[in-house]
Amino acid sequence: MNIIVKHNQTLFDVALILYGSIDNAVALARANSLAVTADIAAGTELIAPDVTTLTDAMLKYMTKAGISPATYYEAPAPAPTGAYIHNSNNTFTKTLAGGENYQLPNINFTNSNGVTTSVPSMEDIVCTPVPVPARWTPDPQWSWSTVAALIGDSDNGFVGIFAVYPGINNYVTIKCVLTGMSAGTIYWGDGTTTALVSGTQHNKILLYDDVSATPTTYGYKVAIIRVVTTSTSLNSVELSLKHPNEKEVNTTNWLALKVRSQYTGIFTYTHRTDKRARLLEVLDFGTILTVSPFLLCDYHQRIQWLIVKLAAQAGNQFFSQAGCQFMDISGIDMSPIAGSGASLFNSCQYAGTIDKSIPAITTLSNAFAYSNVNKVILTDTGLVTDISSAIYDSDVEVFELDDASAITNAASFIAPYTNMRNNLKRLILPGMHIGMNLSYQQMSAEQINALGDSLGSASGSQTFTLTGNEGAAGADSTKFTSKGYTYTY
Repeated sequence: MNIIVKHNQTLFDVALILYGSIDNAVALARANSLAVTADIAAGTELIAPDVTTLTDAMLKYMTKAGISPATYYEAPAPAPTGAYIHNSNNTFTKTLAGGENYQLPNINFTNSNGVTTSVPSMEDIVCTPVPVPARWTPDPQWSWSTVAALIGDSDNGFVGIFAVYPGINNYVTIKCVLTGMSAGTIYWGDGTTTALVSGTQHNKILLYDDVSATPTTYGYKVAIIRVVTTSTSLNSVELSLKHPNEKEVNTTNWLALKVRSQYTGIFTYTHRTDKRARLLEVLDFGTILTVSPFLLCDYHQRIQWLIVKLAAQAGNQFFSQAGCQFMDISGIDMSPIAGSGASLFNSCQYAGTIDKSIPAITTLSNAFAYSNVNKVILTDTGLVTDISSAIYDSDVEVFELDDASAITNAASFIAPYTNMRNNLKRLILPGMHIGMNLSYQQMSAEQINALGDSLGSASGSQTFTLTGNEGAAGADSTKFTSKGYTYTY
């Protein structure tokens, strides 16, 4: 007796049909020279050997009910555990980790030149775009827009929000320098005032129960502290002095500050010494001030909004080691900085784009070294002569100047680590005449070509080294050699 195998039937299914038991699956396998676990194609004819052991009750039941079991199960292809996109000369390919039969959905890539490339059509996995985080705004419990309106652009003074916590002495110190013998008043936010004396440190202890504001959900009350003067100018503000009753220097409780001055000189703001400004999130100097360097170091690590017009000598380390990853820099005016912009953003944790005009800066040495800055796009750069170590060991992927013709020093511009690929993907230096070592970056052939197109003629013997860049071999070396450079990779 023979039997024809149906779809998804195993030897165990066939044994159950023939003998009422799976016990004879081994005998069935031997008669057909198969492994007992063999996959059997539908339509295969099997020999049904005679056996001595039958399960009559099961056999009769299955025959009467017309049951023909088919229990083979084919597991689906495993889902991918990861997806990798590789860019070679702006040709994108995909690799999947696990589940190679799966495909990615349609993905379009736009490079820095605006050229869009699509990955081949893919359909089995649905990707949801990552939402763009909402722009940071001051806590609504502060009513900052109302508070900020208490000081106008033509005033000389400042207003701030100060957190007052229960059960402790909340220490405040203020020292201002005014022009001449002008008078002023400090409104402490608890209903009391003090006559402001130029050059004098004024001290105050704010108590939770003395502040009439509604408690915030964070447990503190908001005190609105305001300094109003009759001065023709406010020359400086210092908020980091130690209160006489403090046993040790602690962080001040300033959360937001708006300062206005009509001073025609260099305004000085001091709030960084001894870790004093760690809670400050809003710092608004407006556009009428030129502010001296105050080194937005890690003590200003929570700054989100900064509005300032930098002073002529403010460049050196102005944002050095700033711990403000998501700061809104749209209100920063760097155009007055004259001369040195050295270490301007050195070690800064800001992770966005620096796109500013710098018409008077001559050096950008170490300006973005060790920083988390992503893109540097500077205009009016014709006076810049030095970009040595400018983005050394940083996260900078794009560095563009609109005029690099005056540059004479580009030593150690990047960190050419041989044991890792670094971050630089695009470099544009119009009119530059000297060579550079750009080894082990992530520049494609297209971007290397764009760099070559931007350069001026080499000044003497100059070399561009692009070892370790994926596009180095495929780039058009004549874009460099035709201008007198040696091109090596």
